[in-house]
Amino acid sequence: MARRIVAFSVLILLAGAAFIAVYGIFAPVKGVSPGCNVFTGTDVVSIGPSFKGCARGYYRAGGEIAETPDSSAYGLTMDLGSLRCDYHPDQFIVVRSHAGTDEENRLLLAVEACG
Repeated sequence: MARRIVAFSVLILLAGAAFIAVYGIFAPVKGVSPGCNVFTGTDVVSIGPSFKGCARGYYRAGGEIAETPDSSAYGLTMDLGSLRCDYHPDQFIVVRSHAGTDEENRLLLAVEACG
């Protein structure tokens, strides 16, 4: 009888851990755009001119997404268009976007959705 109680308790603990893991993967996270998630976003340093998808990095004041919160880290300018994104400096974000260039032929991200 004691073995059954222990086995049932372990089963309950495993089910709870599985629920928490699934919730952690699929739960909405502040700063993550709809259709994107924290794990599948492309790092800023890997974005090229033909990029279209979810980009992840840290928001910098002035409308940039950077590799790290450090001010000397590589970053790209984000074109938010008419979107109103409530980001704060050093916040981790994932945005749905596509790459483009500005008048000076610099790479930038045109943001399609923000979380």
